[in-house]
Amino acid sequence: MGKPQKSDEARSQQSEAVSLSQQQTAAYIADVTLGLRGMADQAQLPFLTYLLDMTVQEAMQQSELPRRRRTDRK
Repeated sequence: MGKPQKSDEARSQQSEAVSLSQQQTAAYIADVTLGLRGMADQAQLPFLTYLLDMTVQEAMQQSELPRRRRTDRK
């Protein structure tokens, strides 16, 4: 006997749960990285400040947008 197949509805619910988790993770990364960016700025580390700022921006975008599968990206 093989494993039972998941229904489309079950897959959809699981995908939504994963997406929510990814969005929450991205929001947390943005929050933590924002603090690190402030530390780098105060320490006058301009390139590190820039890199952390880019990370904050990307994490904020990822936390606000619904996740798409990698195959959907172009």
